[in-house]
Amino acid sequence: MPIYSLSSLLALLLVSMGTTAAFIGIQTLKRNPRSTSGLIMFLSCICVFLWDFGYAWMSQCYNEAFAIIPRAIGLFGIFSYLIFMLNYVAFLSDFPKRIMIPFNVAYCSISLIAFIGISQSDAIHFKTTVLGYWYYSHMNTGRMLQLIAMMMANVIYYVIMIYWKKKTKLRRELSIISRFSWLGIILLIGYTFDTILPILFERVMFPASCFSAFFTSILLYSISQKYNVFGASSANVSSFVFRDVKVPVLVFDIAGRLVLFNDRAPKYFEKNHDSLTGLTIEDLLKPYEQADSIKEQLSQEALFINEKTGNICKLNNTVVNDKFGDVIYTITFIQDTTEEQKAYEQMAESRLAADAANMAKTNFLANMSHEIRTPMNAIIGMSDIVLQSDLEDEETRSHVDDIRSAGLSLLDIINDILDISKIEAGKYDIAHEEYELPSIIHDVSNIVNVKLLESPVKLVTTVDPTIPMYVVGDIVRVRQIVMNLLSNAVKFTNVGSIRFIIGWNNNPIEPELSFTVKDTGIGIKKENLDSIFEAFNRVDTRRNRNIQGTGLGLAISKHLAELMGGNIVAESLYGVGSTFTATVKQGMKEYSPIGEEIAKALEDNRYIMRISEREVEVKKRPWAKILLVDDNRVNLAVAKGLLKPYEMQVDAVLSGAEALEKVKEKDYDIVFMDHMMPDMDGIDTTRAIRALGGKYENLTIIALTANAIDAARELFAREGLQDFIAKPIDKRQLNAILDKWLTSPEVYNQVP
Repeated sequence: MPIYSLSSLLALLLVSMGTTAAFIGIQTLKRNPRSTSGLIMFLSCICVFLWDFGYAWMSQCYNEAFAIIPRAIGLFGIFSYLIFMLNYVAFLSDFPKRIMIPFNVAYCSISLIAFIGISQSDAIHFKTTVLGYWYYSHMNTGRMLQLIAMMMANVIYYVIMIYWKKKTKLRRELSIISRFSWLGIILLIGYTFDTILPILFERVMFPASCFSAFFTSILLYSISQKYNVFGASSANVSSFVFRDVKVPVLVFDIAGRLVLFNDRAPKYFEKNHDSLTGLTIEDLLKPYEQADSIKEQLSQEALFINEKTGNICKLNNTVVNDKFGDVIYTITFIQDTTEEQKAYEQMAESRLAADAANMAKTNFLANMSHEIRTPMNAIIGMSDIVLQSDLEDEETRSHVDDIRSAGLSLLDIINDILDISKIEAGKYDIAHEEYELPSIIHDVSNIVNVKLLESPVKLVTTVDPTIPMYVVGDIVRVRQIVMNLLSNAVKFTNVGSIRFIIGWNNNPIEPELSFTVKDTGIGIKKENLDSIFEAFNRVDTRRNRNIQGTGLGLAISKHLAELMGGNIVAESLYGVGSTFTATVKQGMKEYSPIGEEIAKALEDNRYIMRISEREVEVKKRPWAKILLVDDNRVNLAVAKGLLKPYEMQVDAVLSGAEALEKVKEKDYDIVFMDHMMPDMDGIDTTRAIRALGGKYENLTIIALTANAIDAARELFAREGLQDFIAKPIDKRQLNAILDKWLTSPEVYNQVP
């Protein structure tokens, strides 16, 4: 028989196809060792190898007894390939395992019986042909089961395809499905020529299924590889980077010359491929310069600009090393940040403008506070000095008292305007200090009772005896909230009563205080309830035009309550009365209830906490030396008058320069320093005094300021002023400052 006969060529072709399939399977496994789909593809290709190799070997045996062995190998490859191919597709489509597992069991069982049945020597008849040693067989049980197994495989294959197509909405998977659908048809054609037709017409088989198995395995692999079914690998990721990454990718050699780039690069730089090659990064991009003020705010990494297009970008670089560790390439990814950078810069400019506006607002508030409080200091201070004197004319004393009351009312309006401005500017700070809760109840009850002395309205106070004695929070702001609610009730209630109810949430871990004010006043119309907490808003102005107020009290109080984690709610019936409830969250170091006795004393207005404003205890200090520094003669006169009862040695100067000379001449116990003065202001003067060194570094300097802004207080502490007194000078605050900073003469004389 000639060596180059048709049978030898056919056998060689089958072996070549099987070997190719095996090679593809091995390469797939090597590139994707952790991929389940890669493993199944490897096993499928090995089955194709067994299938084609077994039939090629059988075709060259020319011995019926011996040809049974390679035929069995080929049959094993056939049945195994079908099961692996089906499971591969089922895995990709996430086909339900509850269906696939029973099918695998049934298919393997039928295939095993069919394999045994058609492997018997009496089931087939071999015949030598020009194409080799092949066989034909009659229809028997084994052949019938083989056909059933093949039909089962085809049916389940297309069931999986239908399931996958209905389940997915991804265009990538739909493309895979359309291509995979041809695989079943190709296999069916192969079965027809080497199994179905030979059985029906008792003709010698032609190994068409070997070809169909090879072609389906090649298609299965190529489609899977194209659509990245096997997962990430160096090959498919590299091609993805240069084909599909949406940013320009540049590769520079060790000389910094551009040697490789993806399709995005020419479009980004508006250059053709040839003109890009060989350029450096400096040729393509220039550093992007930002305004210093914006750069400080953004504080971000270096940016570059494409001067030709105006695009702004940042670079992400990575280096490629050879086996010796030397850099051979630099890969640069260009991330365009034009829109992002413009947005950042607009935000930064807006922030700068907002900061400038806030600074201007702060300066305006400071100046307004100073300018208004300075004359108010004179009005209220002089009134206090006159009232302290021995005025025999009661009518004159009454007029002076009226002037003082009007000044205090105007001061309340100024404070309200400053408060709402600070709240709107976000510059309002809440203190966290322990205070005695009954003191607030006592203070506001006393003030309200004084206001109601000539009114038929009565204040009825109800206090929960379980409220804590001490809480941690801002006593000034809590008092301000409660006083605003009670003051409103007094203004709008002409007959009946005002009920003041104090309670809490009975939670020592997160205590929340509640202050309820119920009045029998004129009430608020339902349509006006939503607007009463708006700043500068006064409702029912025609009816209430004779009632004083700025319309800021409730707005401020609500903001303060919210800053302390609480709220204010209002209920009202027009013509009947209103109920306001304020809640504030406070802290607590240790729970101790006030008890029934103190609660009863507060309700009866018998709680003794501290002396009233008119009864400030004045301790004479004739040994103390005080220096007053203010550029306003009236302010100096007011301060001298308020200090007169203490019988101290008081000197006064009109400028910072004079103050500097005075402290050199005389050892003062306290220097009261005005903040805003021409030439050398209070801060400059304090610095000059501290610069003298020695005892001047610890000299007590108290800011005497009409600036009630919190930022000014922080400035005083930072610049070395130990404390401050706000103008107009409050006698009780002045007394507290003197008690705090003036030691007794015995102790003072021991101080170096």
